[in-house]
Formats: sequence, C-alpha cells, structure tokens
Amino acid sequence: GCRVQGHDGLWLHTPDGVGNYKALWTRDFQYMVEHAGDLLDPQEIRASILYLLRGQRADGCVPDRVNVEGQAIYSPGGEQAPLADHALDNGPFLAMLVCNYLDLTDDAGLFSQVEPAVRMGLDHTRRDDSGLVYTSGKEPQCPYGFTDTVAKSGHLLFCSVLYHWACQRMSRASR
Repeated sequence: GCRVQGHDGLWLHTPDGVGNYKALWTRDFQYMVEHAGDLLDPQEIRASILYLLRGQRADGCVPDRVNVEGQAIYSPGGEQAPLADHALDNGPFLAMLVCNYLDLTDDAGLFSQVEPAVRMGLDHTRRDDSGLVYTSGKEPQCPYGFTDTVAKSGHLLFCSVLYHWACQRMSRASR
C-alpha cells in the first residue's frame, strides 16, 4: 500500500501506508532502506536512488522528493508553495541512503557511479566555519524532517549530527 507507480514504470515507495503521497521522498526512503531494506527489492532501491539523483540540481541540491511525473521538488510544502529554496538535510539523507544500499548489496559499481553526485549533495549543505550546519535569519531553511515545515535559522543540531554521520559513512564506503 505504500507504493505508487511513476511515469516511467518505477514503483515509488511513499511515506504512508496507502499511497496517498505521489512522490518518492529522499528522507523517508532512506529510513525505509535503513530499517527495512531487507524487505525491499534491491533493484527497486537502486532504481529509486537513480530516480532521486536525476532530480539533483546543477548546484548539488538534492530534492526533498521527486513526484510520479519525475519532477523534483526541493523544499517541503506544496509543489506550488515551497517553504524555502530547499531542505538542508536532503544531501546527508541521500548519502545515508546510498551507504545503506551499499551495506545491503555490496554494489560497489553503483557507489562508484553516484559518489561524485552524492558528495556534491553533501557539499551543498551550508555550514559555517565551525563545520556546523547553519542558515541565516535572512534565508531560513526547512531542516531535518518531521519539523520540516518550520523555517529555522542559526546553528542546527540535528542537521549537523546527520551531516557528520553521513560524511563518516561516505568516508568508510569510499575506502
């Protein structure tokens, strides 16, 4: 019940149990793969990673979600009324998704193929000189899921922890 078919035939796993959400969310799919990846078809996980990456912007920004038509949406909120330019946690969540897929499958070929784009997504995460994820009061962002409809500013604890963990995982996977 948590799958809908995309325009290209790919089954997209949605964050609800009845298929109301007509998109593949980066964060929610990462959690699905991390905690129940052994219940999913590895080829569908792989295809979903590539589906999300097709929505990555030239500046490295990773989409919040990609809808069934293949359109990337970068910020939480409605497609016509985004809450910000992008969600700060999508780059780290994509990195975690790729690392969790690698742990499940040992598909080093996919990792090698997508690693530059995933790294670019991590590099897109705004940090200050201390290395903490940061967003100014002039451009508040929507960070770290489940409070992602609240624009925040300043140093962001959960995004910083997620970013650090994702970088550690990518470092290990790269070795």
